[in-house]
Amino acid sequence: MSDSSSATVRVGIAGLGRSGWGIHANALAQLGENFTVAAVCDPDKARQDEAIERFDCLAYNTIHELLADEAVELGKLLPVVSQALQEVAGCQKTYAVQFAEHPEHPHVHVHVIPVAADLPAEKRGPGVFGYLGVAEEERISETAMNEIAAGVRKALAVR
Repeated sequence: MSDSSSATVRVGIAGLGRSGWGIHANALAQLGENFTVAAVCDPDKARQDEAIERFDCLAYNTIHELLADEAVELGKLLPVVSQALQEVAGCQKTYAVQFAEHPEHPHVHVHVIPVAADLPAEKRGPGVFGYLGVAEEERISETAMNEIAAGVRKALAVR
């Protein structure tokens, strides 16, 4: 972010299912005045109405309906989240990817993925998804994931 780093970041939540409400909306609520939900998109009218009531925000059926000024905030937010993840996870860089294809989750997910300096060449770029579905003993533990998430949340709260 530029000189407006202390300004409130207007965030859009794409998809108001279990993760949208249970993870994203609750996390944003804990970040206080640094972030505000400006818009949501979800095909379910009842979820839209609930978001309007809770956040006093705009609501859309699809991601492409988001107004340009709400979408611009993603461009401001990604570097901030990426920097926080680099600080907390000690990664060399991050990848940011967006998906909206899963039939049970008809909304957008933006993933910010930490990239370790020693990541093997075959796991770089789209190869990073080769880590999906690996044996449990090869995964980072849920406790470690939660610690990273809490660290990122704390780092974001001071920005």
